[in-house]
Amino acid sequence: MIDIHSHLISGINHGPSSMEDSLRMLQEAVKAGVRSIIATPHIKNWTPEEDKTTRDFKKLSELSLKTGITLKRGYEVAVSPINDDDERNLRKLTLGGSRYLLMEFPLNNLPVYTDDVIFKLQLNGICPVIAHPERNSFFTGDPGLLMDLADKGCLIQIDAASIIGRNGRRAKGLCKKLIKMKAVNFVASDAHGGKDYGECFKKALDKVKKWAGSEYLDKIVIENPKKIMDDVDFWSGSKDSRKKKIQSRMAI
Repeated sequence: MIDIHSHLISGINHGPSSMEDSLRMLQEAVKAGVRSIIATPHIKNWTPEEDKTTRDFKKLSELSLKTGITLKRGYEVAVSPINDDDERNLRKLTLGGSRYLLMEFPLNNLPVYTDDVIFKLQLNGICPVIAHPERNSFFTGDPGLLMDLADKGCLIQIDAASIIGRNGRRAKGLCKKLIKMKAVNFVASDAHGGKDYGECFKKALDKVKKWAGSEYLDKIVIENPKKIMDDVDFWSGSKDSRKKKIQSRMAI
């Protein structure tokens, strides 16, 4: 399996406190069946952070090979307005240097500039991947808002912890609905510690299999994430065909 959202780098984002803890996370990921991970530290603007984050990632990347895991780097970017200066940096923030960017919304807000941000990313050849929308109260209150963003070309990633109820009843409810509609593109760990792999990831995948079947499970933890790792075009068919597909899902 491939995990596109994980906070492996030590000393930031309330994740592991040391390199040893990062290695323990990798070991738990291996036990869970994960073989590739994209490390995605939080970032609040469109300027990539280098210094310590870069040094620690390089060291961790070398050590990860001993565990059997391939490690790539990206960011979990907080959605904010994009100006002309920002556009030069967008490609530096994508998942593993691909055309896909992991974008996080506030938990209780849908910014008025959302459509403009998505449009500017797409103008730069970048496809937004919405991180854990099930944790946003606007989306749980009106899933149609999320489907509108999917219709605009965004992809949807949900957290394993949400699937098993650790982020609340409403988050779990939206996950179940989206999975049964087969509207989710990725399930990721959003791991901040070893338990997020050891105690959470496998349970979540069992739920997905129960709700939507093993073929769909493979699609959202292996096939779709591989398209990001390989940096290939996700969509097949025209936007109109996507729109019809999403509309048919909403009718379920």
